[in-house]
Amino acid sequence: MIKVLVKARFAAMLAAMTPKKKNADPTKPQGKGMLILMALLYLYLGGVFMMMFFSAFFGISQIYLPTGNAWMYFSVFVILSFAMIFIGSVFTAKAQLFEAQDNELLLAMPIRPRDILASRMLMLLLINFLMEAVVAIPAAIVWLIFGSQSVTLWVGFILTILALPFFGLAVSCLFAWLISLLTARLPKSSFFTVGAFLIFFFAYFYLISNMDQYLTMFAENGHQIASSLAAILPIYWFGAGISNGNLWQLSISLAIYVLPFILTYFLISRSFIRLLTTKKGGRHKKIELAEKNVRTSTVQNALLKREFLRLTSSATYMLNCGLSVPMLLIAVGAIIFKRNDVLAMFDSFGIGNVKDILVCCFVAVLCLLGSMALFTSPSVSLEGKTLWLIRSLPIASADILRAKLKMHLMIMIPTNLICGIALIIAYTPSFPVALMLMILPSLYSAWVANVGLMCNLFHPVLEWINEAQVVKQGMAVLLTMLFSTLPIFVLVAVGVVLSLISYWLTLLVVGTIIFAGVWLTYRYLMHGGVQKWESISD
Repeated sequence: MIKVLVKARFAAMLAAMTPKKKNADPTKPQGKGMLILMALLYLYLGGVFMMMFFSAFFGISQIYLPTGNAWMYFSVFVILSFAMIFIGSVFTAKAQLFEAQDNELLLAMPIRPRDILASRMLMLLLINFLMEAVVAIPAAIVWLIFGSQSVTLWVGFILTILALPFFGLAVSCLFAWLISLLTARLPKSSFFTVGAFLIFFFAYFYLISNMDQYLTMFAENGHQIASSLAAILPIYWFGAGISNGNLWQLSISLAIYVLPFILTYFLISRSFIRLLTTKKGGRHKKIELAEKNVRTSTVQNALLKREFLRLTSSATYMLNCGLSVPMLLIAVGAIIFKRNDVLAMFDSFGIGNVKDILVCCFVAVLCLLGSMALFTSPSVSLEGKTLWLIRSLPIASADILRAKLKMHLMIMIPTNLICGIALIIAYTPSFPVALMLMILPSLYSAWVANVGLMCNLFHPVLEWINEAQVVKQGMAVLLTMLFSTLPIFVLVAVGVVLSLISYWLTLLVVGTIIFAGVWLTYRYLMHGGVQKWESISD
């Protein structure tokens, strides 16, 4: 039974990544070319991370290998791998284990709950192995070049690679379990989940972005750091069990990795049914019937409220499609905070109109970060099996699509304006460039909203088990990322050439190109897009 459940979940995950033929089996993926494209994208992202970790392990090897502290190399590998696994899987574990849409269906079948739990944990384990590979491959390559090639060392290293994902999954599942227990009784629990993820995400991002400083600190105080960490026995055993070939230390390390996973599985399995059947959303107050005046609303306002309620009720939706909003604000804050350093760096190049050139670069940055806001790309797919409800109402299809676009714009335009005003106050560019900064990012957000909705109308996935399948892995999301980021590089090239002539000309041409794209895609959505929307429910 576990094999069948794993196969079904894996097939559903692949099916969400590829476009479907009409009336095709929803569990069977179609379009192998798109699947290859998705694989190439993930390989590219993995390659970027592996280059970063390769640089980190190269620096660590130069610090600790000559001093005879090779155990530190492998201890750092364990720590970085665990951090990568934990950050990448803790909220996925929450969604996969406790919030899947097929929970009630599976519990109604003659399937043991522990088998359901085991099948989902196996899928999470596969994800953990992939995340660990991003760290393990660079670490192995660097060691092949600079380290000793002992057979016992490589055996210990491989065993650690095989066992560490179990420990990462155990900790991720425990945190996901605790978050589920807490949010089960909290109103607006999705905001709590989003806040917790942002803390983890930006803490990890801060550590990675300051890796060079840590390497410098390691180089200056390597012996003292090694001595301090050696006092923490588990961390010392993690590295020494590999580097020294000590069977006792390696056995203890492997036990630390695997035993918590076994305990976690049995602990969660005991309360699995209760977690899945607990009513979410906090305590329910007793309703008292009373006569009240009812405030009416227009159709557009009601549809817009519906879209916002759908967004705020799902942490997965908010995190994967709206992470660029806090990233925009943080990036602008960093640019303003480092204002003097940024101006000094560009002044050293001997370029005239430094502030105008800088703000033109900021326009590209705001557009690039804004292109990662993908609120409309899964909005059709998220209707799921309840699509017929909204389609059965006497509401114009164009109004439904406009509401999805408005939600995106009502989030991104204020964010872009806040960032633009702050940058203008900090860098005081000329009027044409300031106007560009205020208009172009919001105009580009409209392009991203239109493209996202178009892509989802062409590639809707209504038969999904978990929201993550359409929000994170859907073909519409991939295509939106592609069609919303590539034009930025073209616009930057056009802007660089035209800025040598006139900033007004740059504003006029680049703005006209974006406006034309927004106008054409919007016209299509109100005609061809409406037909696509209505054909989905046929």
